[in-house]
Order: sequence, then structure tokens, then C-alpha cells
Amino acid sequence: MIAAVSVTGANAAGEIISNVTDIGHAMNASEREWSNEKRHLISQWRQLQSSVALGINEVASDGKPDVLIACALLLSFVQILDDISGRSWCAWVCQLHAFVWQNDKSSAPMTPLLRSMHRLARIMNALRALCLEQDLEFALSYRSHDLGLRGSHLPSHGQDTTVLSDEQLLDYFCEDLEMWAKLQWLTADWKTKSKELCLQWDPPNGKCPRGLSEHEYQGIELTCIASRFQRDIIASLLWYTSENGGNLTNVMLAFYHCANVDISLMFCDSAWLSLNCELPVMTHQMSYEQATNALQHAENGLQNSYLEAIFYAPTLYTVSMTRRYKSERSRIVDFISKLKQKGFLIADQFLSAIEEAWAAR
Repeated sequence: MIAAVSVTGANAAGEIISNVTDIGHAMNASEREWSNEKRHLISQWRQLQSSVALGINEVASDGKPDVLIACALLLSFVQILDDISGRSWCAWVCQLHAFVWQNDKSSAPMTPLLRSMHRLARIMNALRALCLEQDLEFALSYRSHDLGLRGSHLPSHGQDTTVLSDEQLLDYFCEDLEMWAKLQWLTADWKTKSKELCLQWDPPNGKCPRGLSEHEYQGIELTCIASRFQRDIIASLLWYTSENGGNLTNVMLAFYHCANVDISLMFCDSAWLSLNCELPVMTHQMSYEQATNALQHAENGLQNSYLEAIFYAPTLYTVSMTRRYKSERSRIVDFISKLKQKGFLIADQFLSAIEEAWAAR
């Protein structure tokens, strides 16, 4: 079974992916031609997806997962072009990540290619969790030993930056996306429980009028974790800003600026004031400037990207929360329109969520 999927999967995946770029051209053709082309590609994709899904379910952790993971990753990009709601794509990414996580537990050494594919699967899963505000299954203790120490791992200005490979930078990026998604989930969960407990700030005293509860201790711990993570984000921002246009610069700066803004937004709820501790919150003007920088780098990256363009979409919601005026919001709408022009129909879901948030504000 594995061998069959490896051979047919590799050939079919190569054929499909080589034709994916034709989708953009087909969209400019007649409606009938576009429908036929799309129908043919989707038929190929579904046949291969069934084979790969079966292989993922059957293969043991000591099998040969390279081709299966490669096909699954490639298919995920094809799928998101056709998935209007995003639900099928999310389910596929969850299935792939579970397989990768199981494979990671194997003691067998990984090739550089397999390691890169594992990292990409983790990145996609973190992006899924960010978009849906869902939890990731890892304990915070996984990062506690080095959280807040990123600055000491990055070469300082004037030092040889070649000692830090793109692979290491991507590892940091992957870990940061996972941490961002985890923190987003934990802070949202804490705020929900605070409302259930009717936790309020005591304005006259400016502090809690009683001893701290276990829930409040958990809140203080979260603010400490977020502050340490924010130091890592700022260290990465400063490092990439000094890099002046490396291959990873645009996407990294877009995400790190956005993460910095989102950390601040997480702690703007009044429930956090009840803790009477320092919060990792920026001024509105600083958040606005950081979000503007994130959008600028995303726009720059979008110009020279196609399939990877969808990776910028998760930054848009956070950026949109700092846009107050119609003239500012039009840049967000234009960005989403360009994503849709590239074939990502799921862009409408991002726009709906953003417009709903704007209406609520």
C-alpha cells in the first residue's frame, strides 16, 4: 500500500501541482473553460487525497513517511484553493499534524527534507489554530526553559549573521507561531472564566479588595508568560529589521509585528486590570504603527507570491482591529480581494469575520 501511494502519489501530486498555477490563468478564460479545468483538477485532487489519507491511516510510525507527507502538504495547498469554508482544509491539516506528531516520536533519524516537511505541517497547524482560536496540544512547560531569551540566541548587530541558518530561523518562527496560538487560546479562556466569576477591577482602591484566587494567580502567570514571549517577539523584530531584505524578511516582519500587536490586544480587557500587575499592553498609537508595518510587509510579500500568499491571511484580523476609519479599512479589503484573485475563495471567510468585528466595534 505504502509503495503504491509513494509511486502514484508522487506522480499525481507532481502533475496536479504543476497545473495549480494554471488555475489563475484559467480564471481569466471563459467561464466554461474555467469550470472544465477546475473540475478536472478537483477530480485528480480527490483521488489522490483518498489514497494519501488511506496511507496516513495505515502506515506505521516506522514506515517510510516522506512521500506521504510531501503529497499531503502539496494537497493541502490545492485544497485551500477550493475550500470555501475552510473546514475541510482544517480537518486535513489536523489529520496531517497528528501523523507528523506520531512520526516525530519515532527514534529514527530524519532527513533534512523530512524535518522541513514536519516543520511546515506544524506551521500550518499553528495557523489553523490562530484562525479558529483553538488550542494546541502542547504544555507551556515545553517552551518555559528558553522563553524570553531569544535575544541571546540571535547575533547582535555587526556580528556574522551567517552563523544563523534559515533552518534555525524557521524553527524559531514555527515555535513562535505555536506559542502565539497557545497564548491566544489561554488568554481567551481566562477572560471567559473571569466573566463567569464576575471578576472585576476595584477602581477606588486600584487593586483587588481580597486575597488572590487560584484563577487570578493563573492570570498573573499568563501575563508573565506573555511578557517573556513579547521579549522574544521584539528581539526577532529588531533582528529582522536590521537584515535589510533577506529571503525571509517580509513574511517574518509581517507576522512578528502582528504578533506584537495581538499580544497587546489580548490584555486590553478590563478583567486583566483586576490583577493589579504590569500588563504587556502597548499604547493605541504604538499598536497602530506596528499593525501598519505588518500590513506593509504583507502587501510587499503578496506581490511576489502565489500559493504561499494565503499564509498572510491570518495577520489581517489583528491588523484590522487597529483600523478605525473607512479609508484605512479599505487596504484590508483590497488585500483580501487580491487573495481571492489568486484563487483563494476562502478569503471571503476572512472578510466576513473582519466585517463582523468592525460592526461590533
